[in-house]
Amino acid sequence: MTDFKIENNIDRYLRFNFYRTEGYMSRLDGLVFRELVAGQTKRGIKGSLAEIGVHYGRSFFLLALGRSGSEKSLAVDLFEDDALHTNPQGIGRLGGFMRNCHRYRVGLSEDEILQGSSLEISAEEIVRRVGKVRFFSID
Repeated sequence: MTDFKIENNIDRYLRFNFYRTEGYMSRLDGLVFRELVAGQTKRGIKGSLAEIGVHYGRSFFLLALGRSGSEKSLAVDLFEDDALHTNPQGIGRLGGFMRNCHRYRVGLSEDEILQGSSLEISAEEIVRRVGKVRFFSID
């Protein structure tokens, strides 16, 4: 995917879906992510994009939409306290995150979603799942 297409996809998400997605990131922070991810692509920096603390995916989708070619993304979250974190429709975080993946047409392999504690994941497991990472967000 070209850097223009990546910028376009991220811009469209920021314009139409960013605030429709539950999360805590501001639009200004989203614009910073866009510049960093697109800037890496323009400079030929390759690798996957990962986030710990995905919630419903507001900031994660900025990363996933920044993938180019065979790059992957990794979503890490406990997703276990869904009873405490349901949205107005009664959907828990994992269900809401998966619904948002479908809504925004972000395809993820089984290896790209890690339901578990960031305290128990190793660098080796991350590399095994998605390869070397070029951008890592820790929420």
